[in-house]
Amino acid sequence: MENLTTYIDGYCERISPGLFDEPLNAITNLAFIFAALLVWYYLRSRNPPTISIVLTVTLALIGVGSGLLHTFATVWGAIADVFFIAVFVIVYIYGANRYFFKLKTLYSVVLTILVFALLIPLGYLIQNLFPFIGGSSTYASIATIIFIYGFLILKSDKVVGIKLLIGGVILSISIGFRIIDLPYCQDFHLGTHWVWHVLNAVMLSWMILIINAKILLDEKENKLDETK
Repeated sequence: MENLTTYIDGYCERISPGLFDEPLNAITNLAFIFAALLVWYYLRSRNPPTISIVLTVTLALIGVGSGLLHTFATVWGAIADVFFIAVFVIVYIYGANRYFFKLKTLYSVVLTILVFALLIPLGYLIQNLFPFIGGSSTYASIATIIFIYGFLILKSDKVVGIKLLIGGVILSISIGFRIIDLPYCQDFHLGTHWVWHVLNAVMLSWMILIINAKILLDEKENKLDETK
């Protein structure tokens, strides 16, 4: 248990232990919760599929997990932060396989496991190629997967493909702010990690709306086919 309570000081804004030593990093986690509420407000009257609901709830929990990290600043807070992000990524990859590529459930699950397992070695590769990325390499691997999926889907569904590429661009910009948080700390004493939070809230909301729109459109087209 001692390891779980180890103090973490990995952000520019934090200069000492304390619940409120990262005020901007902490309060901007409300962006995830606010984004989840907006997405839910949009979805609730549109008979959203289960995966959209799960992703929306997870989006809010990402804000909770990240908030725990940036207030308590401990290993267990970091675990909570990473856990909910991992859940979102796993669910979304499955959804992309199932609804974008039209794979059967079993194939979607297997491919999800393979792609998620690929994120770690891909992160190491990116870090070796671009050392300045540092601890953001795993997130860079997620952005890479989004771009790959986006380009692959362009052939069968141009709209979804472009939307995914836009999501990848937003995440890439967000990662940029995460990367410069410590290197430019002397110039920006509040750091830039909080911008990562805000842009991520926008990006994750965007990703939910993409998959939700795709599922509902397919359901509508299927109903039209049945009536012919």
